[in-house]
Amino acid sequence: MKPKYNTMLDVAFSVDHDFENLEDLLDTPEGLKLILSALRRRLEMLETDHQEACGAFGICDTYEHDW
Repeated sequence: MKPKYNTMLDVAFSVDHDFENLEDLLDTPEGLKLILSALRRRLEMLETDHQEACGAFGICDTYEHDW
């Protein structure tokens, strides 16, 4: 059987906010809503711009499945 792999990727995006303390951005419902909204906008843009999408992802780790 041909091996299967799992790769963790990251994607770059930015979020505009009013939080001075970055932990508040990450730990509040309002902050999480802002983060997810910004990520959705970024993903929509990447779906329409192949060239931008090619540079938007970073490979973090890969492993071979053992199943």
